[in-house]
This record gives sequence, structure tokens and C-alpha cells, in this order.
Amino acid sequence: QTLYEFVFDFMATNANVYDGAALAVAGHGSNIITTALTGSNLSSARLKMRNQTDMSNGKKIGLAARFLWVPNDLEELGFQLTTADRAMPDANPTTTAMPAAPNWLKKVNITCIPVDYWGDANNYWVTADVSQTPMIEIGFWGGREEPELFVQDVPNQGSLFTNDVITYKIRHVYGGAVLDFRGFVGGIVP
Repeated sequence: QTLYEFVFDFMATNANVYDGAALAVAGHGSNIITTALTGSNLSSARLKMRNQTDMSNGKKIGLAARFLWVPNDLEELGFQLTTADRAMPDANPTTTAMPAAPNWLKKVNITCIPVDYWGDANNYWVTADVSQTPMIEIGFWGGREEPELFVQDVPNQGSLFTNDVITYKIRHVYGGAVLDFRGFVGGIVP
């Protein structure tokens, strides 16, 4: 859980990245949306990602939106937006008759994934696939990706000798950073 939350906190907190700016901000190819999750906003996020440019020559790199990350409160809406056969209207989707237009968002194959611990019921993120662009790098101290478990259970030493208590210690040392903001579009709703 700790490593999982460490990684997703880059998005949950809209953390500052390598250039000192927030991950989603107007200066990062305008990769921020400040209104609620709707079909139009999801389509806009997809377009913002496709229009991101190469850092060295300014040419569009055409990243494809692949994942919609949502808090549990938006899971049903996100699922409907990405899998419905017909496009969902932005306003009052439960009281509006189904529109005739096919759902473009289903065709582009965006997958909705809930992030259970996210507390803000309004914010959402769209990301590219890691095969298209480097996004977040995680490093482990000593190359140990699995936590180390230490047990103090020698009967004539330490807490087992003095108090009849076995002591456990877990060590998992890691760090990480966002490598490239272009694979992210944040829906940061005030």
C-alpha cells in the first residue's frame, strides 16, 4: 500500500516535478482541466495529450490517452464514459435520452481504473501508456524491490530475552520522480 500510494500521490497531490511546476499546469502544454469529469472533458484531455510536442523540435508527438484514473466516487461515470456504445451527454446523463452518436471514447480504448484511496471526489487523471512515453521512475535502495523482513527472535538476546517478545522490522527503501509531464492530463476541479 505504501509504494502504491507513493506512486499515485504524484497525481493525487498534483506534485511539483523536475521543472519546479505542478505536474498538471497550463505551462505543461496546458495539460490541466479545471471542470468536472464529462465526456467532453475526457475527449478534451485526450486531445491535449495528442497535441503535446517534442521538447527539442516542437513537433507533435501524438501520445494516445490510455487510462482514466478516478476516485471511487467517479468510477461508475468513468466506466460509462469509456464503455457505453453511445456518447453520454454532459448534463444530466441519467435523465437525458440516449443520443444517437456512437461513443468516440469507446473506440479510442481508454480504460477507467479507480484509485481506492483518493479522497477528492472530483479530481481525475488521464495518462498515456508507459510504452509510449516515460512517466514515473521508481528506484529501490540496493536494488531490493521486495521489502526485507527482519525478526529478532534469539531467545537469549534483546526483547525476547527481556520481555518474551518477538520483534519484527520491515525495511523497504525507495524513491521516485516524474520523468515527463506530457503523458499526463489532470482534471483538477477546484
